[in-house]
This record gives sequence, structure tokens and C-alpha cells, in this order.
Amino acid sequence: MKAKKKSANGTVKMTDFVEKVSEVNETKQYELFCFVKGNRSVNQSHVNKLIAKIKRKNLREIPIYVGPMNKDGKYPILDGQHRYEAYKTLDLPIRFIIVDYMTINDVPGMNSTKLSWGNKDYLQRYVDKGLPSYIYYKKFMETYTLDNKFSVVTTILNGVYKRERGLEVDFVDGRFDISDTAKEKAEKIGVFLGNVFDILGKEVKNSFFMFALLHALSHKNFDKEHFVGKLKKRSKMFSGCVNTLQWYDVIKKVYKVRNQKYKVDFTPIKED
Repeated sequence: MKAKKKSANGTVKMTDFVEKVSEVNETKQYELFCFVKGNRSVNQSHVNKLIAKIKRKNLREIPIYVGPMNKDGKYPILDGQHRYEAYKTLDLPIRFIIVDYMTINDVPGMNSTKLSWGNKDYLQRYVDKGLPSYIYYKKFMETYTLDNKFSVVTTILNGVYKRERGLEVDFVDGRFDISDTAKEKAEKIGVFLGNVFDILGKEVKNSFFMFALLHALSHKNFDKEHFVGKLKKRSKMFSGCVNTLQWYDVIKKVYKVRNQKYKVDFTPIKED
């Protein structure tokens, strides 16, 4: 480390402890790069997701890592080939760092130690920032014991009955918002779910069941009190289902049995 220099008043600056060790380069000459045999294949779906993210906010400071120029005059991409493809598609400059000691054999181990962000991390991030909708989101999840059922909670709090991926992207990007009307509607659903869980227990605390029930709730004449009453007599029917369609079939059967008053024309669930 370089010797620390004292300023005119005799104090040592924090910058005296910092030493520049590498340079970040930038170019639009995409032909300067090449892929490396032995690296994982490019996943176009992931590239498309990166393109969408970059369009929303271009974090251009994040570089790719390449090895020294090879005999063909190209930099082999060691880490960041998906970002490379995304920036190339968008015709944007890409930043890169040339590394001397990393090889393609180091990449799998390096990537496997990365801790990916989950919905729980994003939620806490925006709660810490004081964003009202995320504070409410966390409180709603805790109040109605919907821990880690992010896709379900996001659906309910957005006032819809079917999972929409775009809403989940908004949640991750910090654009999630909920109106007072949506809150009122969501809390009624939360109470209803609580009544269902009290009767059926942990067996139905999964996203497949909850999305099936949300679809049932989307029908205009679906009566929640009637359904809860039916559950008390037919709770044993709610077991063994492994997907949303199977749960929905059970929900319909239980709701319809010996029911002349609360009729509903149940529509099929359309799978994405």
C-alpha cells in the first residue's frame, strides 16, 4: 500500500487508503468479444428479461469480465455473456474489465456463490425506504399469515384474481402501488382466507389452492359465507390435489353440492 500522506492540517484522508487496481473500459465494438467454449449456453429468455430491465433503468456501471485479448484479437467473455447480448441487441455501449487470473473454470464456482435477491429482500428494501404500499404489503402478509406467498399477495393487493407477471415485475422494481379501495377489497379477502385456513388447516396453505379460490371469488355470485359453511361439513375433500385445476374442481364440487340458493356458473381456469 502506498505511504499515507498527511494533508496540510496534518490529518490523513480516507482516500489515502484506496489504490486503483483495474480499469473499466467501454465500447460499442461488439466484434471485439467472443464466447468461451465450456461456458454455459446463452439463455435467450434471460437476455430478454435483461433487455426489459435495461430499458427501464440502464445500470451501465455493471461491467462484464473478459480475459486478455487472444491470438485472434478478441476478448473472451468469462462472466456477463447475457449482459453482452442484451447491450448488443439494444445497440448500447458495454463496459468491461480485463482480468488476468480468472479462467473459465473459475466461473461456475463464482456464480454458484452469488446470493440472488428474492421477493423478501425486495420487500424489505422498499419498506426500509419508507414506501407506503410496501409497508402495507408487509403488514397485510403478516396479518393474514400469508408468509412468503408473494405471487398471491401481489395479486390480491392489485385488485385482480389472476396472477399477472407484469404486476410482479412492478413489485420488484419498486413501482407497486395500492389504492384505498383495493385495500378495503383485499382485507375482505384476507378475512375470508383466514376463515378457510381455520377450517382446512395447512393442507390448503399453498399457492395452487389460493389461486383456485381467487378464481372462484372472481365470479359475481360467489357467496363466501355459503362456501365457508360447506367447508365445515366437507373438509375431508380438500386433500391430495397437486395443482390449481384440481383444487378448483374440488372447490366447485363443494360449493355446488345440495345448493339451490347460491348458484354460480363457474368458468374454466385458462392456463397461461
